[in-house]
Amino acid sequence: MKYSFKIYFGRNIPDSNIIVSEEGFTKFLQKQKIFDSFTIYEAKGFWKGDHEKVFIVEIFNTTIDKSQQFANLYAVRYNQEDVLIDEIQSNTSLLRGNIDDK
Repeated sequence: MKYSFKIYFGRNIPDSNIIVSEEGFTKFLQKQKIFDSFTIYEAKGFWKGDHEKVFIVEIFNTTIDKSQQFANLYAVRYNQEDVLIDEIQSNTSLLRGNIDDK
């Protein structure tokens, strides 16, 4: 069985009025060397009763260790209390098309 993960990155930085910007998150993603490909969603959530914007990163066919390493990079960089990791059993496959040089 293969596993996919959704990692929920809160954008509020604790004990400040600062939120992680889209630009800041993009730079964070470009610097990390754990994953080559993933999908990003933006969402709204609540943390301890407060509204918070969230980035959700979905990664297919990986391990919990790599997902935790990725989440920890963000937690340390942006002083996060917690980062949620959702582990999902999946049967994903990557289909490659033919690319013609015309």
